Amino acid sequence: MTTHTPHSSGHAVATAGWGKWAVTGAIAGIIASLAMAAFAMIAAATYQGVGFFTPLYHIASSVIDGEAMMQSMEAGMAGDNFVFIVGPAIVGALVHMMVGAGYGIVFAVIAKLAQLRGAILVAAGAVYGFLVFVASAWVLLPLTATILGGGDRSATWQRWSDIPRSSPSTSSSASFLRSC
Repeated sequence: MTTHTPHSSGHAVATAGWGKWAVTGAIAGIIASLAMAAFAMIAAATYQGVGFFTPLYHIASSVIDGEAMMQSMEAGMAGDNFVFIVGPAIVGALVHMMVGAGYGIVFAVIAKLAQLRGAILVAAGAVYGFLVFVASAWVLLPLTATILGGGDRSATWQRWSDIPRSSPSTSSSASFLRSC
């Protein structure tokens, strides 16, 4: 027969609440990462002109060689928006969703500690998402690439300089590369 002390059952209840928030945060983070990926991929294929799957390869280039990103960008600028390379695409998707899950868990912890509910929770989530975007784009992604040695900036810039300037999407491609 097992006995439960008030302390142990209270601890289990408190822990279960955190677990539910963490799982909910991870799921919300993955959903948010998929929405952001969809936006980035549509933007890459349309007005940026660098290829639909390029954002996945860009993410993957933080941890693996950036050759797939360059192949996709070059093909996109030549008019072929759908160059799909399985390995780097899977790596990029998994990294993107795992990071999204992590950001979601962080937000869930903040929301639980601040006891956010209802419309305030939704508004806080939108503000948090924007802050994550800003911090990622200008601080965390460049730092990650530097620490992990993912992608070779000099090779990327050298390869980009070899692309003919007559392409109508050269300026948007240069903007994309500057964000690497």
